[in-house]
Amino acid sequence: MQSDIDAQLSNFFEDPSPREFDVVLRGYDRHQVDEHIKKLDNEVRQSRESSTALQRELSDAHRQLQEQERPTYSGLGARIEQLP
Repeated sequence: MQSDIDAQLSNFFEDPSPREFDVVLRGYDRHQVDEHIKKLDNEVRQSRESSTALQRELSDAHRQLQEQERPTYSGLGARIEQLP
């Protein structure tokens, strides 16, 4: 699990090559810029979703670890269900 997290973080923080836009009469090509912004928005959304999922996973792992250290009556039922 840790290697998955490390791989996702390294992908997230990679420095992408700078995007170059064609220069047109009054600035950059608006269509190219709009498409690039959409692409960046999608990447940010996917990163946020991934981050949220990883935080949820980490939270569950912490809860399970705490239950292993100090079992509670409510957690005891779940542990008994896992027994063969």
